[in-house]
Amino acid sequence: MIRLKNTVIIFIIVGLLLIAAACGKKADDADQAFTEEPEIKHTVSAFGVVKASEKKNITIDFPAVLEQLMVKNGQRVVMGEELVVLNVDEYMRQTRNKELELSMAKLELERLSRESGKTANDLELARKAHAAALEELQKKDTLYQEGAVTLADLQSYQRTVDEKEKAVKNLELALGSGDDAPEIRMQKSRIALLENDLSWMKSRFNKSYLRDNVIISDLENAVVYDIGYAPGDPLSEGKKVLSLLDFDSLIIEADVSEEFIGEVNLGAPVAITALADYNRVYNGEVTSIAGITIDKRGETIVPVEIKILDNDGSLLPGFNVDVEIERQF
Repeated sequence: MIRLKNTVIIFIIVGLLLIAAACGKKADDADQAFTEEPEIKHTVSAFGVVKASEKKNITIDFPAVLEQLMVKNGQRVVMGEELVVLNVDEYMRQTRNKELELSMAKLELERLSRESGKTANDLELARKAHAAALEELQKKDTLYQEGAVTLADLQSYQRTVDEKEKAVKNLELALGSGDDAPEIRMQKSRIALLENDLSWMKSRFNKSYLRDNVIISDLENAVVYDIGYAPGDPLSEGKKVLSLLDFDSLIIEADVSEEFIGEVNLGAPVAITALADYNRVYNGEVTSIAGITIDKRGETIVPVEIKILDNDGSLLPGFNVDVEIERQF
C-alpha cells in the first residue's frame, strides 16, 4: 500500500514538471516571436511605364520599291532576320551607267595622252627648227651687213623665223604650263568626280541593316514597329521604312512625386509589378533621376529611370507598372 502511494506521488511530480516545461517553452516562443518581429521596409510608391532606351529608324536613301514585307508591327525579331525585300533595279541601272561613263572617260584620257605625246614630240622638233632658223637669220644678217644679200631677203627670212616661233608658242599652249595639256587636266578632273560619285553611290548600300537588296535586323533582340510602307510602294529617299525597338534596352520610366524625390537615391532597390500580372514581381534599381521637374495631370513629378534586373520577356514596351522604391534615409 505504501509502495502504491509512492508511485502515485512520483507520477504527479513528473506530470507537474512536464506541465511546467511546456509552459516555459510557450513563454520562450512568445518572447522569441515578440523579439523577431519582421523588419518593415519603407518605400516610395510610383507609377511607371515600360519603355526602350534604344530605338533605331531604318531608312533607304536611294531609289527602291518595297517588293515584299516579311514582318508586321509588334513582331519580335533577332539578329540577321529578314524584314523587307527591296526592288533596286533602277538604282543598279544608275550605278552601271555611272561605271560605264567612268570607263569611257578613262579611254578618252588615254587617247588625249597619246595625242599629247605626239604634241610633245612636235614641240621638241619645232623648238629645234626655231633655233636653227634663228642661227640662220644671224648669218643672213651678217651677209646683209656685208652687202651679200638684200634687205628684202633678210626681211623674208625674218618672217620665216617669226612663223617658227609662233608654231612653238602654239604647241606650248596646247601642252599647258605643266606636264599635262589643259584637255588632259580637265579629263583627269572629270574622272576624279566620276570616281567620287560612283564611290558615294556604292556606299549607300554600306549599312549594317542592308544585305544586298534585303533589309535585315541588326539588333540581337528587337521589336518591329511603325512600318511606313506596303508591298509595291516606291520608297521615298530618306523617309523611314520602319523602326526597331531594342528589346534588351527596356527600362521603367517612373513618375515620382516631388514630395518624395529626396528619399530616392541612385542604386536604390525597386520592386516592379505590372498591371497585367500582379502575381509576378520583378527586381530593379534606380539608374537615373532627372534634374528637372515636369507637370503631369496637375501634379509636379520627377522622372526616374529604373533598370529591370530580371525581365523574363513578359514585361513588354508600353506596359504600365507600379513600383516600390526603397527609401534612403
